[in-house]
Amino acid sequence: MQGSDVRRLHEALEQLDFDIPPGERLDDVFGPGTKKAVQELQRRHSQFASRTRGIVDQATVNLITSMMGRYAV
Repeated sequence: MQGSDVRRLHEALEQLDFDIPPGERLDDVFGPGTKKAVQELQRRHSQFASRTRGIVDQATVNLITSMMGRYAV
């Protein structure tokens, strides 16, 4: 996966203090580093305890949106 959706995901993950590899960030690519960041995000939240696959499903989008709202200025 690649493009503007991935760019927005990278931006959100970085704002939440997850590291995205520079090459993936530069090319807006959902690569292994992005997947690892998503898995770590999911691991940190009990609602994903049984499914930390690194797939950005609707529940993951909702979680990111909720967390971003907490950091809004």
